[in-house]
Amino acid sequence: MEVVSGRAAIQEFVAKTNPPGSPEFEFATVETLVFGNYAHRQGSFTAKGPDGQVVVTGKFIELWKKIDGKWLIHRDMWSSNAPPPATDTPPDEPA
Repeated sequence: MEVVSGRAAIQEFVAKTNPPGSPEFEFATVETLVFGNYAHRQGSFTAKGPDGQVVVTGKFIELWKKIDGKWLIHRDMWSSNAPPPATDTPPDEPA
């Protein structure tokens, strides 16, 4: 996935990837640390479909930056806990 940067691009990405009826997300914070004008937040998420069944689980990490007295997300990364898709390519041989 390409990096999404800037307020307008992020709003467009969220609107495109989370249309009405999309899974509902629940977030759990594992750790929050503050370093002056920066803060780190680490946690997990669960997405549930309309029937309440878990669709996906994963983890995230955020870097927040305090600008003009307001905390803003500076960096955000997430990934699914699902195993990678199977491929027909054999794994690399050990060195």
